[in-house]
Amino acid sequence: MPTEDYVRRKACFLQFFAVTLVLAVAAFFSAARGFPQLVWASDLSYATSVIAVVFVGSMAYMGWLSWRLCPEDLPRVRAGAEWGSVSANLCTMIGLIGTTLGLSFQAQTLASGSAGLAPLATSLYTTMVGVGAGAILTLVDHNLQSGISRVGRFSE
Repeated sequence: MPTEDYVRRKACFLQFFAVTLVLAVAAFFSAARGFPQLVWASDLSYATSVIAVVFVGSMAYMGWLSWRLCPEDLPRVRAGAEWGSVSANLCTMIGLIGTTLGLSFQAQTLASGSAGLAPLATSLYTTMVGVGAGAILTLVDHNLQSGISRVGRFSE
């Protein structure tokens, strides 16, 4: 049976795990509705794929850091936790690059005389995915930073 001290020490990871479970449920229902397939088929820039790789990698890394969070590993976790805000900003910026590419694809389509709006989907989906991933990573980073300060207070 875990002691109260052990549970308190793993509070940051338990909060991370709760966020991950919510994301897994959301991913399940969006996949059941065909949303990831729609984004994949509509994204001409493939920026959403890059955002997904950065997002999944960052979530795994911050989950690993939140698991390791204890007074003994605090300096190493604190040094690695800087990646959280960097990855959140990176996802947002990649989304904006995808938006720019999608709008340029749309301008090319309109300049050629076509009336298609398919390239516009690229700009909208990359913006949505980039900002959404950035927001979730910011939340997880805040959780990790709060856990770092909590452990730092208790270990003094």
